[in-house]
Amino acid sequence: MMAYWNFPAVKGGNINSINNAGLETFRDNPIESLTREICQNSLDAKKNPNEPVVVEFNQFKTKQFPNQQELYEVFLKCRETWQGKNQKSEDFIEEALKTLSHSETQFLRISDFNTKGLAGAQSGDLGTPWSSLVKEAGSSNKEGDSGGSFGIGKSAPFLTSKIRTLFYSSYAEDGYKSHIGVSNIMSYRTGMDEITAGIGYYTNTYDSKAIEGLLNLDPALNRQETGTDIFVSAFDPGEEWEQEIVKSVLMNFFITVYQKKLIVRVNGLEINNENVGQLINNLDDSEDSRILKNYFYLLDSEDKVVINYPAKTYKNGISFEEGEAQLYLMDGDDLNRKVLMTRKNGMRIYEQDRISGSISFTGILVITGNNMNSIFKQMENPAHNGWSSNRYDKDPKLAKKIFTDLRRFIREEVKGTYQQNNTDQ
Repeated sequence: MMAYWNFPAVKGGNINSINNAGLETFRDNPIESLTREICQNSLDAKKNPNEPVVVEFNQFKTKQFPNQQELYEVFLKCRETWQGKNQKSEDFIEEALKTLSHSETQFLRISDFNTKGLAGAQSGDLGTPWSSLVKEAGSSNKEGDSGGSFGIGKSAPFLTSKIRTLFYSSYAEDGYKSHIGVSNIMSYRTGMDEITAGIGYYTNTYDSKAIEGLLNLDPALNRQETGTDIFVSAFDPGEEWEQEIVKSVLMNFFITVYQKKLIVRVNGLEINNENVGQLINNLDDSEDSRILKNYFYLLDSEDKVVINYPAKTYKNGISFEEGEAQLYLMDGDDLNRKVLMTRKNGMRIYEQDRISGSISFTGILVITGNNMNSIFKQMENPAHNGWSSNRYDKDPKLAKKIFTDLRRFIREEVKGTYQQNNTDQ
């Protein structure tokens, strides 16, 4: 069957406008969110644990937009449905129609390598990585030491598309190659009694399964190994998007890059273990950059103090072995008096402050143990920039004690390590 855009209709269900809860989570900083979510997802899908994951961001233009005219006509139906009813939706529709009227479209290709691809694309079964990414809302099949668990991070790339339309192409570990398009727009009327759910698929089946075979819109790509390619159509990020992605990688994944777990390429510029320090040193002289430089100096220093988190036992069979987290510390003049908090994948979560007002120090806390990583993963918010004990549904009070113990450990070790030196001075 020929490929087409399939926007399933619903009766008596929700009618969706352009506002979307999943997208709103990332609206404040779309490029920052895109970078964090993409790199995290690729790290979670690592194939060979002894080799780094490689993520590429490559911008290009092409006239090969799959069924472009058909999607244009969909937006015409959206205009008929929403005219005079929702100004924000109307503005979005007019911009989309203008974009789709051009013969050439700008894309961003996001590709990962040394990853497993999207298992389940052939069957489309519920709960598979393919279904979780493409079809399911608010669902994630990630367990263990993965970074994501909410299933909404996949929304981030849509915000960088002027028409909220992506194409996924995957070479899975089982050898199956597939592609599909997803257009995350709004409901529109298809007839007197039918209205769509608001999400459409570029597919060749009525139930919106993946199309067999890879989709390659970028001539610079020649995929010969497993992994996933995401094509963001009508990519519209602003003039300095490359610098924003590079800075986001440095800010959020400098530990992962330093540990040779991640390599990122942005339009040909490569960020790797050998140059990450120099790239950080080359950043501007903003407060955030100065703090990052302190963190990297600490990470790279042979003089840093490394302290293992002690073994802990709690109720309900929860226990941590010694060293499931490590605290790196360094003192010196004019440091930020904060500790960068991160879990096993090395992505920055947040900075713990209010540790000591008299000691000039900086620190990094890395949770590496499986047990401890699992607990704090369940405390993490959807934006992956904070922990809250109330998010641990099984026992919030227990989670609060675990979190309190960790913060107490940090304070006591900072003061125990540097208080005497500070008093002597």
